[in-house]
Amino acid sequence: MVNREEVWAEMRRADEEGEPYTGAKLGRKFGKSTRWGSKRLAEFRAAEGGVSRIESVKRDQDAALEVVWAELRRAEAAGESHTARSLGAKFEKSKSWGTMRLAEF
Repeated sequence: MVNREEVWAEMRRADEEGEPYTGAKLGRKFGKSTRWGSKRLAEFRAAEGGVSRIESVKRDQDAALEVVWAELRRAEAAGESHTARSLGAKFEKSKSWGTMRLAEF
């Protein structure tokens, strides 16, 4: 069983370093599910973070998209390019998802 204080200490450390957790990332860190991680984040934020659920969801979405932007920057720097299909496949998403991300980039 995971100790709540240990989880909260890790979330505080990550927040202080400017690298807050997503539900999925926190769950993986402690060998648990995304849902478990999301619930622990909600508890933490309600007690300490003061971040609303909407702000929390937005932060998680932004963190997930940052991985996409990093991949697109990496490919561009390496002289490679992604099509909508290849980007979607890289992230196990659809071609239309890839089209939307490329348009946003």
